Amino acid sequence: PWAVAVRKQTPAFDTRHGVLFLGNFSHAPNADAARWLAEDIMSLVWRQRPDIHCTIAGADMPESVRQLEAPRIEVIGPVPDCGILFDKVRLSIASLRYGAGVKGKVLESKAAGVPCVMTPIATEGMELPEDLAGATAETAEALAALIVSLHDNSTTHARLVRAGRRFIRERHDHARVIDALGRIARDRRDERQAG
Repeated sequence: PWAVAVRKQTPAFDTRHGVLFLGNFSHAPNADAARWLAEDIMSLVWRQRPDIHCTIAGADMPESVRQLEAPRIEVIGPVPDCGILFDKVRLSIASLRYGAGVKGKVLESKAAGVPCVMTPIATEGMELPEDLAGATAETAEALAALIVSLHDNSTTHARLVRAGRRFIRERHDHARVIDALGRIARDRRDERQAG
């Protein structure tokens, strides 16, 4: 299990704007996801909401991702404290088209009180509850529609923030992870003793 701490305080909805993609670009799926976001998804968002800006950040950023910088896309590379970015945006996006495993950036976003728009690939291994699974879509059109609908809806945003924090506390709280690891260790020990 992946342990994540829920942030106690976050900036108000009205002080935030835009969408964030965060990832380590030494992992090839992140570079593909950032390009898809910048080239396809955001262009669909801007047809309806040209004022929604996008930030792409992360370590080991290749030149192909740096070149996505545009008037409404900020590309900033590695960031020592991701909390600074989460405090500025209303949404994050995990626009992954391939890859495997639990995505730390999705958990960090939820723990920071930032709803995350995701592809099904981005939700792998999480067993999201129904109230969070609704922020999942597969196509550029559907992801863009989610961004537009969630960006300005403070009621839905607040509901997703609460659901995300509850999910992190129930599944990824440090004490729960320690307890789960302890159960695994005890089960293994019991199996060895029985065998």
